Amino acid sequence: MIENSSARLEWARNWRLVLGGTMGYSVINLHAIGIAAFVQPLERSFNWSRAEAMSGLTFASALGILIYMAGGACVDRFGARRVGLVGIVIVCSGVASLGLATGGLVEWIATWLYISCGIAGVQGVVWTSLVTARFEKSRGLAIADGADEVAEGEFGLDAGIGAVAAAIPDRDRFVF
Repeated sequence: MIENSSARLEWARNWRLVLGGTMGYSVINLHAIGIAAFVQPLERSFNWSRAEAMSGLTFASALGILIYMAGGACVDRFGARRVGLVGIVIVCSGVASLGLATGGLVEWIATWLYISCGIAGVQGVVWTSLVTARFEKSRGLAIADGADEVAEGEFGLDAGIGAVAAAIPDRDRFVF
């Protein structure tokens, strides 16, 4: 009974942390899920091939392999909260700035590399380190709850982006 009540106390004190971490972690796939709805408009607007439209995501993913370790080191040095908040700003502003693309492939890839740097700040390590610092008795549930909510959010995000993409002019979609 004491163990159960201490787990409840952890949740009573830290539920906002789990909710905030879930929202921050949900940003991690915003770019990858969102790009699918924009490939054809990019091909039409800029006369790009499908490979050119997806080149930014390819470069960002390749850089991510290297930069994720740097993100973990930043968590150790500056703290997860700071790294996470900066990462959210970088990813969201980067995705929105894709709507300002003018058709230059170098500009496109540079914007994606900027997004990749932000993703290092919203990766799972950032959010799980926050949860593990505050939860002891209910740590596994708190981490699983955040990961579960991210999966559910991605399902809804994917369907929502498709619906929005059909209703908004090509150049305004990324900003939305």
